[in-house]
Amino acid sequence: IGYFIQHSANRRTQTALAAIGDVQVALMQGNTSSAATKAQTIIRDYSGENIAGRALVTLANIYFDQGRYDEATAHYRQFLGVIDDPRGPEGFGANAGIAAAMEAQGNLAGAAHEYASYADRFAQTPFAPLALKEAGRCYLAAGDLDQAKQTYLRIRGEYRASPSSRIAQT
Repeated sequence: IGYFIQHSANRRTQTALAAIGDVQVALMQGNTSSAATKAQTIIRDYSGENIAGRALVTLANIYFDQGRYDEATAHYRQFLGVIDDPRGPEGFGANAGIAAAMEAQGNLAGAAHEYASYADRFAQTPFAPLALKEAGRCYLAAGDLDQAKQTYLRIRGEYRASPSSRIAQT
């Protein structure tokens, strides 16, 4: 019985990986409509599994590229709600996607706040100084020079060894 259970699980995993591969192929071929439909199917069929998370991010990225920022943000947030560790690169990427969607919609202060909020929540990650650098950039673009200066000073004070610190000094 154990063999059949293992075999069935392996087959399901292989099917899921093939499905996400089909999404990537459709994207490489420029067929975003097909890629989005396939990603939605994976999200539905593999709900609660890691592969569904990959499909959520892929679908969010498709929506972002299409200028469908509210839908992209909703999918990034949904992804953040299901991943095991939002401190890692996938979590940072989803948070950055949310901030970038705000920025694309002209909400520079909101984008800056989103980046800074990530850095506040996950200050010990290697992504925190990068998030702060992006926050500072958004504050500058929004014309909030005082907040930008404070953000860059924070990078220099808390993350001296990071590449973002060198950028913050300029």
